[in-house]
Amino acid sequence: MTQIEQVTIMPNGTGGLWEPKAGVEVTALMLRKDFDDDAAAKVVGEAGRILSMCLPPDARCQDRAGLVIGYVQSGKTLSFTTVTALARDNRYRLVVVLAGTKTNLLDQNEERLTGDLGILEERGKFWRVLVNPRPDVDKVDEVQSTLDLWDRYKDRPERCRTLLIVVMKNAARLGHLTTLLSKCNLTSSCALVIDDEGDQAGLNTKVRQNDESATYASILGLRNVLPAHTYLQYTATPQAPLLISRIDRLSPEFAELLKPGNGYVGGKHLFDEGSPYVELIPADDLPDVWPPDNGPPPSLEKAMRLFFIGVAAGVIAGREGYRSMMIHPSHLRGVHESYASWARSIRKLWLDTLREPEGSPDRGELRGDFLKAYDDIAATADNLPPFNDVWHEMDFAIEETKVQVVNASNGRIESFPWSDSYGWILVGGAGLDRGFTVEGLTVTYMPRGAGTGMADTIQQRARFFGYKRSYMGLVRIFVDSGVRHAFTAYVKHEETLRNSLEQHQGKPMRTWRRLFFLDSSLKPTRRSVMALDIMRGRARDWIDASRPHSEEIIDINRKVVDTFVRALSNQWQSMPGSEGWADFQKHEVVSGLPLQRVYEELLVPLTMADDDDVFDQILVTMQVRAILEDDPNALCDVYLMSGGKERERAITEKGEVQNPFQGANPSTGYPGDREVKTPDRVSIQIHKLKLHKDKTEVASDVRLVATHIPEPLREDIASQDDA
Repeated sequence: MTQIEQVTIMPNGTGGLWEPKAGVEVTALMLRKDFDDDAAAKVVGEAGRILSMCLPPDARCQDRAGLVIGYVQSGKTLSFTTVTALARDNRYRLVVVLAGTKTNLLDQNEERLTGDLGILEERGKFWRVLVNPRPDVDKVDEVQSTLDLWDRYKDRPERCRTLLIVVMKNAARLGHLTTLLSKCNLTSSCALVIDDEGDQAGLNTKVRQNDESATYASILGLRNVLPAHTYLQYTATPQAPLLISRIDRLSPEFAELLKPGNGYVGGKHLFDEGSPYVELIPADDLPDVWPPDNGPPPSLEKAMRLFFIGVAAGVIAGREGYRSMMIHPSHLRGVHESYASWARSIRKLWLDTLREPEGSPDRGELRGDFLKAYDDIAATADNLPPFNDVWHEMDFAIEETKVQVVNASNGRIESFPWSDSYGWILVGGAGLDRGFTVEGLTVTYMPRGAGTGMADTIQQRARFFGYKRSYMGLVRIFVDSGVRHAFTAYVKHEETLRNSLEQHQGKPMRTWRRLFFLDSSLKPTRRSVMALDIMRGRARDWIDASRPHSEEIIDINRKVVDTFVRALSNQWQSMPGSEGWADFQKHEVVSGLPLQRVYEELLVPLTMADDDDVFDQILVTMQVRAILEDDPNALCDVYLMSGGKERERAITEKGEVQNPFQGANPSTGYPGDREVKTPDRVSIQIHKLKLHKDKTEVASDVRLVATHIPEPLREDIASQDDA
């Protein structure tokens, strides 16, 4: 792994401010994680790109905010740990990690950071770690002396320690840290502040009241005492940070995307049409319908049988790692206890039955039920042991599984004792949401509804995503129809949002268009953090440019369109059924063109000058890209209006083309330009226009491209004006 130090961190064109160098700490981290060279190069390359967008360690008297976006359970903690190691390699003196709003998440982050960085081992001499520090005199002296070493030993970084402060994200803890740092001389220290789950708790929930919420105010207070720093938000659900006011100090100036490794399983894999991994919970089994006195609902028993098949298979394979089931029924603790009680009673009943004699009718019936579960899992799982072997180990598999409620019923959520058992059935609500890693999760039973339909909240419940390719066949997700629809819709939303940000990468976020797909059943995030509301809608019937004659784009678009038309010179045919139409109503068509080609050669290269036209072009390319993601072999039809002859159109007082579309003509039977389309696939019209205003020619030989997307192929869109 020594070649890591030669990794090219900052690819050309990313817009980085400087070039970090991978050094001994990053190399040690990759060795400790036992990554191969390709995996190490990917992780270090991403971390370097992120750090290159942050202020360099010698920056003074300035600050910057950024956003790093991963997928749920995709390795965000590893990313910011690598960024932290890389910061040390590049002589950052101070790194602050805002490590969640719950004690168990703080503990989880601290353990991972100190473990992965080797701080409790030989590499501890390069770090000084403080957790939730208070502003005591001895802590002030400790911080100051740690920072001052870097001035005393400028050429001997091995004698200096990077100060790593891990703090809970609440007003009191942040207040203590702010007071502590305010008593120190930080003028020579450019800090890196990493906000884990940056969309949670820290944003201003009182922006609409022209006020500041407590945690938000405390984060601003912390930033105010740091003369130079970058505030780096990590999240898998970036809707809130992306939609707050652009003038908010937490609004990101740059956004970077994390790409998961090959073993990652996400929404695209699990919520495809006809997915074998998702099973609907019958409406009669849902908590608001199922009578509690009836005992556990049948679908819960089925989910537990599927889970125990996986546990028994894991026992046979040697009990590597863990096997977990998550039951997520409600935010109410009383409901958690009910489901935990059911799970325990099912577990006890099956253990008692398994210990009956071989010929017992109850034991035989249970065996038949487990055989059905085995066949279900066998349809997706490779290398599943024979059923008789699985059944032989079922007693031990169930015995080796604990049922545990995970919530704050005792005032706090404790760190989880994974090593106490191989199998776990976890029951809870918010405690099993964001940030909490459910080790070895195979079966999820979630009878909880979609609630108010907040996209980011629903996605954070997806603990069933993660690096589980090796045991993906054991995964089953039980949800109601509304939640399944919400997750399916979220996948489309997430991918278009990431695609938009990827195309914008390296550019300032202030110029990013806040436009994305979002199913009408979903809201992007909580309204309280957005200064402006989201506008909803669908693409209109035909989308075309209102100002295609803007001086700076006429020549560009003429060249794009004419090159495309000439490439099809041998394929243009007269439009069927146009024999009786007037000459200017006779169009030529190429039917069945690959939509991918039209997208790449015509739609994407077009240039727009007017803001509304730019918006429309983004909308068209988004819609077409979404169609291609669903069907890469999709076709479309392209029409050369009037056979490429020039048509005259008027310009309005606002400087827009009045109407590029010719109306219907009953005398010739012409249906009108708007009906020149194919009803079930994308249609493109190419117009050549001569434009005039008050009988004065404004422009000639103008190219206008109009796009029609059939209603069944259109997606719901959401947008927000600049704020």
